[in-house]
Amino acid sequence: MKKHLLLFALALCCATASSAQIPNTTVKTDCKPLTIKFLGFSDHNGNRVRGADLRDMLECVQDKTTTNRFKSGHAIDWIGAGLVAAGSVLVLAAGATKSPYGPSDEQLKLGLWGLETMGVGLGIQLGGLLAKKSAVRRYNELALGVMPANVFAGPSATAEKTKEKRIGVSFGKTFYKRGIEAPAIVYIEGIPFDDNSEIVNSGFYLSIFSENKLSDRFRGRAEFNWVQRGFGLSMRGSSPYLEANSKTRALTNYLEAAWLAQFVANPSKPGILLSAGPGLGFLTGVKIKSRATVRDIQTGESNTASESTKVDLEGYSFSDRLDYGLHLGTGARWPAGDGQVCFDVRYYLGLKNVNDDPYSPEKEFNRGWSLGLGYAMPF
Repeated sequence: MKKHLLLFALALCCATASSAQIPNTTVKTDCKPLTIKFLGFSDHNGNRVRGADLRDMLECVQDKTTTNRFKSGHAIDWIGAGLVAAGSVLVLAAGATKSPYGPSDEQLKLGLWGLETMGVGLGIQLGGLLAKKSAVRRYNELALGVMPANVFAGPSATAEKTKEKRIGVSFGKTFYKRGIEAPAIVYIEGIPFDDNSEIVNSGFYLSIFSENKLSDRFRGRAEFNWVQRGFGLSMRGSSPYLEANSKTRALTNYLEAAWLAQFVANPSKPGILLSAGPGLGFLTGVKIKSRATVRDIQTGESNTASESTKVDLEGYSFSDRLDYGLHLGTGARWPAGDGQVCFDVRYYLGLKNVNDDPYSPEKEFNRGWSLGLGYAMPF
């Protein structure tokens, strides 16, 4: 999944770079407007516009920025389509071999990998669509004589209108703890572990969002997130002959819907903003990773063992897998082409007890920080 996120980040950077403003614009007369149609483009009469005709229309405005956005959007779109196709092949391969005992662990891993690849591919295709939509908007402003602000002085009415609604993607790191009270002492293989504490567990998140301007100082933001939360434990112990330490981390994957109210500190230009709002998540997977090292005090030799286990969620009820809480944070925005580069620092305050042990009186909550970087474009 980390490789997928890096690939997604690369595509996002390409989409951002394609939005850079490049001078040297020449507009001819009688340029026809253009619209995005499913899997392509169409003219004002609804006719499909393909290869040579599209190049002729771009030559009508002779704008390097518009041309580069079209090319970048097509390239990103093809990369995403390739990943979707590859993911589909993996899913089909995982289900090709049938057994009366059900799918094997290898088949399940292959199928999940295929679904993740398809999801990242669709996200990359969204980036390509945003780049092409930006190109079409700029082309039409030039073709219809409503010049963008970077070509002639002063923003146009069309440019002002597009700032009221934005759509974008963001990704970043998460840092979570559950407030678990570590055991005072645990005996493992005769070794007393008496130096125990909870540690921060780090993961990733990926978000698709839309922003709507409610007033000069307030915006509404809707999000659909894939986020990793969880907890970790560190334990140390020793005996007269051995020293041991172990670390256990539990990664919990959630699909989450959130809505945030944002307060803009300076509405005259993009800058600092504050955000707060509720989030509702659904647990989709749990993976526990552990690593232990034992050292012989007399000889100095040490042995290390690690294990990774996926938790079966079949015994969890629907309500057990739900999580809800509040998102509180701040962020900054910088202009980048027609859109904005977004940086967000956020704290998630989990309000539901996620301790699934019915015999434990201790309460545990998902609470932690996230740092994210993204890009939002007018929509």
